[in-house]
Amino acid sequence: MQTITNRIHSGEGKQEDIDLLLNVAKQMQGKCLCALGEFATMAVVTGIERFPQDFKKAVK
Repeated sequence: MQTITNRIHSGEGKQEDIDLLLNVAKQMQGKCLCALGEFATMAVVTGIERFPQDFKKAVK
């Protein structure tokens, strides 16, 4: 997830990266043994779902 996030942040991301990031985060939910892993996925999913326009701006 960090590699995808870095690519989006650096301006080299694509719409597919956002979709992949969301997909990976959702697949990790409920499968992490560590509470911190679960928390990290929630932040990614919530950010993309509540602020999609910000993510779309970052990949254009």
